[in-house]
Amino acid sequence: MPTITIENLAGYGLDSGTVYNQNYADSYAGHTVATGAAFPGTNPNLGTGKFILPVGKSGYNALQAVLQQQKQHPLPGILSSNLTVSYNYSKIVTATGGGTADQFFAGTGPWNNDNPTEYIGRSNLDHTNELSFGGSFAVKYGVQVGAIGHFFSAPSASLTLAPQTTQAQIFQTDLNGDGTIGDLLPGTSPGYYEHEIKGAGLAKLINTYNTQYAGTPTPAGNALINAGLLNQQQLVALGGVQQQIPQVQNSAINNPALRTFDMNASYPIKFTKFREGLSLTPGVAMYNVFNMSNYNALSGSLAGQPGTVNGPNTFAALNSSNRITRNSGTFDQGGPRTTEFQLKLNF
Repeated sequence: MPTITIENLAGYGLDSGTVYNQNYADSYAGHTVATGAAFPGTNPNLGTGKFILPVGKSGYNALQAVLQQQKQHPLPGILSSNLTVSYNYSKIVTATGGGTADQFFAGTGPWNNDNPTEYIGRSNLDHTNELSFGGSFAVKYGVQVGAIGHFFSAPSASLTLAPQTTQAQIFQTDLNGDGTIGDLLPGTSPGYYEHEIKGAGLAKLINTYNTQYAGTPTPAGNALINAGLLNQQQLVALGGVQQQIPQVQNSAINNPALRTFDMNASYPIKFTKFREGLSLTPGVAMYNVFNMSNYNALSGSLAGQPGTVNGPNTFAALNSSNRITRNSGTFDQGGPRTTEFQLKLNF
């Protein structure tokens, strides 16, 4: 006889309407309220949908210092220069789930569908410290040189439970009973990683969860217990309780900072005898001149897999899952050094 698990029972309706009906209403999926999902949501006659409502919150606060200079003949051999240095000390917060949102466009829904503003924390676009600088120089005999650099501190990550399957996750990773899965780790807020805690404290945080929460039921599990359908021991045997989080492998990984420096040089050849403003400008641009390695932010989903904060902390794992590589264009911020040859006709 095959082993019965909570996933097996979910296939017979012991799940949320979102999963069992594949986001459709009971009637569209061919079910009635009596034969549909055990947890159909507030209105079983309405499937899953996205609505724009004026209930979310986000904010951006920053202290910015900018130094600009324009000067003629600043140094021997340089006809003119234009320099800018900018430093931002900032904070971006949002109530959007996953933190994947800028100030105008939400990436996903809230962390709690029943209380959209319960959890507000740092967005994944947040960089506490941002240093940018750039400028251009007109060199004697016509050569023009430009440079720009960006050095940003590490972005934040939200520590969340990692769904192990697509079914029955309301019994394992839905901690507030709102129907969404992969909830925030208890005791943390959005953008918790890299601010309230860094890699050195992650192992202790995971150990605390595994000791206090793993093996206990979620609100969906408690509903089954309170209805007398199953007891907690049976739920544990079925796998219908919060699961153990894989412990940190070797040492936890901190999110990477961004470091890049780009330069370009061009030489305008003017044809004023033919037409005023007519010029042909050959040039060369080099992105990430010093070929500094950059990596995408790690996932806060605590799955223990490569690319997650509690995943393997090895160069091979980071290089295969998170290193920024060249894409189809000639410019990728943070990508490996790339050279672009240019020829422009201005008229």
